[in-house]
Amino acid sequence: MSEKYPIYQLNPKQKILDKRSPDGVLRKDWYSHPELGECLFKEARSTEWTISDGRDARADWSEKVVNEIGNLLSLPVARSEFATGYFNGSVNIVEGILSVNCITENSQVFTGESLLISNINNYRSDNLADYTVENCLKSLELASVLPPNSWQQSVAGIETGADLFVGYLMLDALCINRDRHYHNWGVMAVDDRLELIPSFDHGLSLGSTDNISYSVDRYASRFKSPFQSRTQQQLSTFSACEIAAQLYPDAAKIWQERVKQVTPAQIAEIFDCIPAARITPAAIRFAINLLAYNQQQIIDILTKY
Repeated sequence: MSEKYPIYQLNPKQKILDKRSPDGVLRKDWYSHPELGECLFKEARSTEWTISDGRDARADWSEKVVNEIGNLLSLPVARSEFATGYFNGSVNIVEGILSVNCITENSQVFTGESLLISNINNYRSDNLADYTVENCLKSLELASVLPPNSWQQSVAGIETGADLFVGYLMLDALCINRDRHYHNWGVMAVDDRLELIPSFDHGLSLGSTDNISYSVDRYASRFKSPFQSRTQQQLSTFSACEIAAQLYPDAAKIWQERVKQVTPAQIAEIFDCIPAARITPAAIRFAINLLAYNQQQIIDILTKY
């Protein structure tokens, strides 16, 4: 029997009352945890989510699973831990997930939106057609963005922020992360360099908030990424990954090889460690089958580049 991931108990006295919580569907609060440091606590589920297959729609286990898969790929990802805590105005304990702050101290943060506006001529945030994989990678290249200096598990051949972003898109394809919009990635100015922020906010992945009555192949093609094609069509996570591979084939091959090395036993171990109350057997079966399907799709798609 695998040892379960811990569930951190948050104390209301640990809240950072003067730090603004980001927008989104889920309630969020900043905490200063004595062991983990500054963390964003996010509730596991929202009253705005409804699914018809009898499961709870929740984003805590998927956040943790994608964090662990990112570690297997040696990607820099924000650390996630299961937790319980409180939100302002509530006396009830809430289940959720902690995302440990991955921003370098005293750095200046720029969202993906800011980077795109600064580096892509005539980029408009209100024009969905401008949010393309090509523009994101070009903005990283033009700004000379580098991987985070704190990235200890550096991968040979991944030298630039754009190279690393290709890995983020491959992680999205592997886990069907539907939430890589321009506020869910960014860069930080550290001393005299711009660094890509570690990948974060992966809760909308692996069918955790969706109806999973679909077959895995239909699910993978049905649920889209925020990226647009040049013909103004919303791209699948696979299509976004494939475009990145066309533009950065060397980086894509490096990340593809790391995806190939992930074993079923490693994936099973991750799910075995999730506390039983946080995930259903049906969700586990679907997610494991989806990951196996996506892994093969990535291998097949990228073989031609």
